[in-house]
Amino acid sequence: MSITWGHLTTNKTITIKILYIIKNKGAPIRAGDQFQFEVSPNDDETNGYTNYTNSYGWNSDDLEQYFYHPVYMVADYEKNKLEPKEFLHMNKFILTSEDAYFLDRFGMIIPTQFDFIFEGCLQEKRDYFLEQNMELLHAFYTPYFSPSQKKWPYAEVLKDKVKDHFMTIGKNEKDIQLFYKRLSQNRKSIRVSPVNTEFIALGYIGGMENIMKNNESFCKIKVFPNVIFSDRSFKHKYLFIEDNYTDSRRKGELPKTIKALKKGQCFSTTKMFQLNYFFGSYRNSSLILDSLLSPWDFHYSNGKLVDLRMGFSYDEFLSYFVPKELTLDDAYYRTSIMGSFSGEENFTSYQIEQINAGSKKMIEYCEEQKSKNKNKQ
Repeated sequence: MSITWGHLTTNKTITIKILYIIKNKGAPIRAGDQFQFEVSPNDDETNGYTNYTNSYGWNSDDLEQYFYHPVYMVADYEKNKLEPKEFLHMNKFILTSEDAYFLDRFGMIIPTQFDFIFEGCLQEKRDYFLEQNMELLHAFYTPYFSPSQKKWPYAEVLKDKVKDHFMTIGKNEKDIQLFYKRLSQNRKSIRVSPVNTEFIALGYIGGMENIMKNNESFCKIKVFPNVIFSDRSFKHKYLFIEDNYTDSRRKGELPKTIKALKKGQCFSTTKMFQLNYFFGSYRNSSLILDSLLSPWDFHYSNGKLVDLRMGFSYDEFLSYFVPKELTLDDAYYRTSIMGSFSGEENFTSYQIEQINAGSKKMIEYCEEQKSKNKNKQ
């Protein structure tokens, strides 16, 4: 089997140009090689157009989504002929020589990030191309993808979109250069490590409170779990709620809750109502949370933790796309207010101060942008 990435051109005859080889079991293929395979007309005709398929059942409409930009290709060699079996979007997957890692992060889509930053502030047409390719952009200059070495149109278009966005939010060429400098520095491979802890879940924090217990300082935490991966106490073992938080909000109901503690100070305010992995252990009957990890940066599966940062955390990456007047934290503070099921009792006094200050900055920025846009008209 050969795993490569390249791009497809044409329609009835598919041309594959090999840009980079990730895994190759001895076949004489090099970067730069081109291959062709045919798709033949079938009996299905829709709206006057004939569909074309190959032996794997692909038709021309299926393959059209892969044209003119890099894709991963999984292929076999049969009778000295390259036989493509599967294509994978580079903005959805990272492929290594060992495995494929899905970048959708439990359906957390990038447009949500842009929505709560810019909603109602900028009168510009939404750039779905940029939003839908942010995962791919984050992979630039990693060991899996280096656009500085291989020029191809899709990357150049994406770079143009980045420039347009930066200019729209008041940044300049120097800011763009700083972004690409950081994007290309200290990039690493995906890392996989075993995880052995008593409690692992995916969900949201819906409230935090500083308390004292047996002369020790703790943070009392309300957790809205979506998925319980591991619970050795069996207390929450069978609690699996695919959309506990989202569905409850939509129905106006309170989500199911797990009570937990954290030794010392509470987690950062920006973790409130953000999807997180929870890792913890039990002290007697109390669940003690040890750490939180973002699904943007990590993926947990079957006892293994996949580090998807590749040397650049996703929050830091997103922070470059925020106007200079704001920070990504300001946007998260705003989300904390919007996501709350109830009032200030869910937050510590310090968190309320941060949320109010961040919200004020967001409101002032939006008003300033509306005024500028009004004056231009």
